[in-house]
Amino acid sequence: VYANEACHRLVGWSRGECAMARWQSVGHPDDLPAVRAQLKALGPGNPVVVTEHRAMHATQGLRWMEFVNHAFYEPDGRLRDYQIVGRDVTARKELEARFAAANAELQDLYEHAPCGYHSLDAQGRYVHVNAVELAWLGCTRDEVIGKLSIFDFVAPDDQAGARARFAQMLGEGAMEGLEFNLVSRDGTVRRVRGAATSVRDAEGRFLKTRSVLHDITEIHRIRTQLQSLGHEQEAMLTTDIVGIAKTKDRCYSWVNRETERLLGYSSGELLGRSTRLVFVDDASHDAVGQAAYPVLGAGGVYRQHLQLRRKDGTLIWIDMGGAPLADGETLWVFQDITALKQQQARVEQLAFHDVLTGLPNRALLTDRLRQMLALCERLKTQLDV
Repeated sequence: VYANEACHRLVGWSRGECAMARWQSVGHPDDLPAVRAQLKALGPGNPVVVTEHRAMHATQGLRWMEFVNHAFYEPDGRLRDYQIVGRDVTARKELEARFAAANAELQDLYEHAPCGYHSLDAQGRYVHVNAVELAWLGCTRDEVIGKLSIFDFVAPDDQAGARARFAQMLGEGAMEGLEFNLVSRDGTVRRVRGAATSVRDAEGRFLKTRSVLHDITEIHRIRTQLQSLGHEQEAMLTTDIVGIAKTKDRCYSWVNRETERLLGYSSGELLGRSTRLVFVDDASHDAVGQAAYPVLGAGGVYRQHLQLRRKDGTLIWIDMGGAPLADGETLWVFQDITALKQQQARVEQLAFHDVLTGLPNRALLTDRLRQMLALCERLKTQLDV
C-alpha cells in the first residue's frame, strides 16, 4: 500500500515496482515458510513480530533483511493492516557467521585435543572438562560439573600425593609433573601426567585451575618394564604440554608455546614461516609432504616419527600426528621422543653386543646373516662367512 524511499533502496525497486508487488516477492523462497510461521503468532494480544530472512536485491544480489512487523486491529479484533520497518543486516550476519566458525574451531580444538583439559574450583570439583577427559572418566558432563571432584577418580595409592600437590598449586599458582593413576567409573585405570596453573581475579582471589592431563599409560608400562629388568632408569617421554600447531600451505599459521619451546624459537617467531625451517633437509620435508597430504586430503589422520632441527641446530626425534581442519588448514601435534629413541638404541646395543667386551654377539651375527642370505636369494649369488 505504501513504501518510502528507504524501502525502495532496501530492495532496489522503483516506486512502481513496489506498488505492483506482494511482500512475499521480497523474501527468498526457502525462507518464506519460516517467516509465515512466525507471522502466525501475530494477534491482538501480540501485535509485533520481528523476522529475519534473505532477500534478493535488484542490483546487489542476495542480502539479509530484518523486519519489525506491527499488526493493527479493529476494536472487534479484525486485522486492519500491517506497518513494517526493515533494514539490511547482511554485514551483521556475515560477522556472526565468521565468529561462529572461529568459535567452533576453537571449541573443537578444546574438546578433541589429544589430551584431557579441565578446570577445578578450590575444593577440586570440576568446573569445566573436555570431551576427551569425560571419556576417560566414563561419565557425562552433567554428572561431573559441579558435583564430582578430580579426587573421585584418583587411585587410592595416589590420593595423598595428588592432594598435597593440589594444595601446593593453590598456594604457589602452578603445578607440573604430577603423575597418578586415573580410575574411570567402570574401573579402567590409565596413567596420566598433569600440569596446572591457577586463575585469579583482580584482587588475587583464586577462581579456578587451568589444567591438562596426558595419557602416559603406555609410556609408564614401558618405563616400568625397563626398571624391573634392572636397566638404567631414564625418563622416557613425559612432556608436560604437547606441542600443537596449525599450518596452511605448509606455513605456520598458529603455534602454542610448547611448540616454540620444543623447537627453540621465541614467541611469534615461527608464524608465517615455512615448515621447511625445522626439517633436517629438503628431502625429508618433501617426503613428509608427499606421504602426509594425500592422507589428510582424504580426511584421514597421518602419524610419523622423524627428526626435526631446533633453532640452535640440534636434532630431536618427534612423534608427529596431523589431522585436516577447515579452509585448507592442518592441525599438527608434536611430542619429543628423543629420550625414547636413545633408550631404544641402548636396548638394541645390549641385545646385540656383549656387555663386558662390547663386541657383536651371536644374535647380531644371526640377524645380519639372515639379511645377507635374503639378499643372496634375490641376487642369485653366494655368501662367505
